[in-house]
This record gives sequence, structure tokens and C-alpha cells, in this order.
Amino acid sequence: MRIQNEKGLTLIEILISVSILAFISSFTAESISNAIRSKKRHTLAVEGVSLVRDALNIIQRDVNRAFHYRNIQVELYNEAKAASLEPAKSTTAPVNPKKTNPLPPTNPSAPPTKPAFEPKTYTVLTHFIGDKQKINFASLSNVQTNLLIKTSNQAEIGYELKPCKSVFNKSKSSPCLWRRISSIIDDRPEEGGRSSVLVENVDHFEISYYKLSTEEWVNSWDSKESLDPTIKAHFPSAVKITLSIKLPKGSGDKLYSMTMMAKIRFPNNPPEKKEISTEATL
Repeated sequence: MRIQNEKGLTLIEILISVSILAFISSFTAESISNAIRSKKRHTLAVEGVSLVRDALNIIQRDVNRAFHYRNIQVELYNEAKAASLEPAKSTTAPVNPKKTNPLPPTNPSAPPTKPAFEPKTYTVLTHFIGDKQKINFASLSNVQTNLLIKTSNQAEIGYELKPCKSVFNKSKSSPCLWRRISSIIDDRPEEGGRSSVLVENVDHFEISYYKLSTEEWVNSWDSKESLDPTIKAHFPSAVKITLSIKLPKGSGDKLYSMTMMAKIRFPNNPPEKKEISTEATL
């Protein structure tokens, strides 16, 4: 009977093989762990940027379609009627006052005469009111969500920074950006409608308004009751919004910030009145 010699691995070879396998396994696990952490980091960054960008896109759409109503027929009638009652300015040389008869004295006790023309008026319900952290205006950005309910695209839109409870943890609260929408436009542009949270964990929210007459950004706007004639009954040409949010990242928070300028496509502001000289030129 022939006995065949079988050679196996020595203990040293086994130890070397196990060491190599352990090194490869450790390196692979570390690479997978780093890839998972990198994915979470990039996912958080994309989520933060997307939240800020999406919120600003919604605000931009509403501001782009800001609705400013003016009754052009009434305004043209008032201007034409007032122009027809104005005395024509003479372009001839002035008359020597010594050769003219003096005017008869007026009676101070006589009642004042009524104005020859009272301009027509109309009610304006579309306003643009805002400060650095709150804005309310009329817009044409309303969307019909129920085909069975007739809905106009006109609405009152408002944005405001207020606290709210977290969606995932009701015990926690944070500053939130709220969006208010009312399908009824009335003389109370800052009230009514329903509100919903647009974005949570807001760190900074700031609004400024572009004043075309002075070509500068201002911190407040009130087309309803402003004492500035270039703001009253006027909409701003554009609105600049800065939004920053904080998202938890490990032991700290990561800040994501973005600034966007939204132009009002049709402010429909009254034209600037320019005085036309009627003096004769030589």
C-alpha cells in the first residue's frame, strides 16, 4: 500500500494570510464608512440649499406677479376735466399795470365759491406693505387646487417670521417663515386667509425694497398710508430677500444662506407728473 505525502500550510503562512485579510477588511470598512459620511454630508448640504432655494423661488414667483389695480378711466377723466378748467397761460408781453383799471375790492364776508370740478374717486384694495421681516401684498399667483371650486388667480399674499413647532419633534420649536394666502382682497391686506410654514429653523430673514425715484434700497414700504408721495399708491420696482437657515450637523449646526432679487413685472405705478413750460421762445 502506497502512502501519498500531503503538504499543508504552516502556522506562519496561516498567520500571514489572516493578517492580510484583516488589513484588507479594515481598509474596506473604513472606505465604506468614509463614503457613507461623505454621502450624508453632501445630502445635508443639498437639502439645506434646496430648502432655501425653493422657499425663495416661491417668494420670487409671488412678487413677480404682484397686482396693482388702477382705474385708468377715472384718472384720465380727472386729468382731462382739470386741464379743461385751467386758464390758458398767455404768451404775450405783460401789460403796463399803470394803464389798467384796478380790480374792484372783494367782499371778505362773502361765502367761498365751490370748486368748479370735484374729481371722481375709486377704492383701491391692492396694496404693498412691508418692513424688514414682514411683507403683505396683492398678487396674481393664486393657484386653483380644486377643479370643482371656481378660484381667481388674485389673492393677498403675506410672509412673516414667527415661531413654530418642529414637524418631526413637537416638543421643539424654532423661528419659521410663514406664508399667508387669502383669496379675498379687502382693505385689510395684513389679515385673513390661511397660513402655512414655508421653512423651519430660520436664522435670518430680511427684506428690502427698491425705490425707483431715488434709485436706492429702502427697509420699509407702505403704498396705503405712506407720507412719501413716491411710495404712497406705488409698488416697489423690485424686492430683495435674504434667507438663512440652520440644519443640525453632528455636534453643531450648518448655516445655509442665499439672497435673491425679485422684480415686479408690472408695478402699474402712476406716471411722474412733469411740468410743461408754456413760455414762448424767441
